[in-house]
Amino acid sequence: MRKKVTENIYLVIPSAKDFKTLYLPENEFVYYLNEQTSVFLATAYLHNRYVLEYRVEFQYERETSRIIGNEEPFLSLSEIVRITREPDGRLRLKHGLSEIIKYDLWIRLNESQGDFASIGIALKNDMPVEGFDAIKEATSRK
Repeated sequence: MRKKVTENIYLVIPSAKDFKTLYLPENEFVYYLNEQTSVFLATAYLHNRYVLEYRVEFQYERETSRIIGNEEPFLSLSEIVRITREPDGRLRLKHGLSEIIKYDLWIRLNESQGDFASIGIALKNDMPVEGFDAIKEATSRK
């Protein structure tokens, strides 16, 4: 059922479809909060330095998986500046920039084809973080 709900989210919620087109998220997950509201979360990794998450609350019909409503989505952008591994194997992350991008800014970002400078955020496109793939592996929901 989660797969069908996810497919329907991309069909019915334009901002979700736009996020998928612009950022090709590597992780997608549906959280069922209660009978009325659920959350869709899609995660993309940018320039081996940033974690970008798209989140939207939505309502759907259980019998058909049809999306019947949604709230305004928002994005969160987190910069990772250093990754180390603890002796027990856990990752320790040092964060830099952290931004919540509300829907009005998401519209501008989308109109600019994902250019963060259009909303006043300068990304370090040419400064990948060593070991960034460990974050992708640790956050995978497959």
